[in-house]
Amino acid sequence: MLSVSVVIATKNREEQLRKVSLPSLARQQGASSFEVIVWDASDNDKSHALVKEFATENTGISIRYFKAPRVGLSRQRNDAVKETNGDIVFFIDDDSEVSQDGISALAEMFAADDRISGGCLPLDYNFPEGTKPAILKITGPFAWLVRVYYRVFEPSKKASGYYPPIPPARPGYISYLFGCDMAFRKEIFGTHRFEERLQRFSNYVICDDLIFSRVLMQEGRELRVAKGGSVIHRAASGGRFKFGFDTGRVEGYNAGLVW
Repeated sequence: MLSVSVVIATKNREEQLRKVSLPSLARQQGASSFEVIVWDASDNDKSHALVKEFATENTGISIRYFKAPRVGLSRQRNDAVKETNGDIVFFIDDDSEVSQDGISALAEMFAADDRISGGCLPLDYNFPEGTKPAILKITGPFAWLVRVYYRVFEPSKKASGYYPPIPPARPGYISYLFGCDMAFRKEIFGTHRFEERLQRFSNYVICDDLIFSRVLMQEGRELRVAKGGSVIHRAASGGRFKFGFDTGRVEGYNAGLVW
């Protein structure tokens, strides 16, 4: 069985770590080898204290904490990969809940087919009241633009992926991945990095997951959704989806980099 490194890049969200992501990882079944790396850019020590407490109470899993030397989602992911030991690097958000069979399902998918370079678990969102429209404003336009592009300009690729405005709930081929639930073979990071230019206007990044997986697809690498397991992204209210001038600059600039 392939080993898996779970990477959580976080900032000032110790409650999401406490209530959602870390407990779900402690409940894993059938996963013979995985580690958890928390890469924290918080302004305080609350997340560090939480991880220490969690590790003491859950000795059955390997969990390591790092204080991020650089702030920003893409930077944190790029830096965290260097500390991973697994064959597969699995990125989740601090508010992502992984099913009990999630890690084992990912490992089995990658082990079964060497052609798979990246993939995810079937994903669903659990939106707090009032946050779903905001999230769809970000993901929906990008998803549909990419879908139209492939339908018109590269119809031969249609069979190897689809571009819904919501995350994938069914197994099979997929053409881009979501940052709250995406996994790659470790060897990919010898030549690929998350796009740090996306952080020009904000440390919160929109579209680094889309660009990273899009590049892999352009190179002819396969992306898949696993047959088992699942992730629920319990998109925390009051977190990152705040609209205004700064958000508009981020969306506009990052869309330019995408295209």
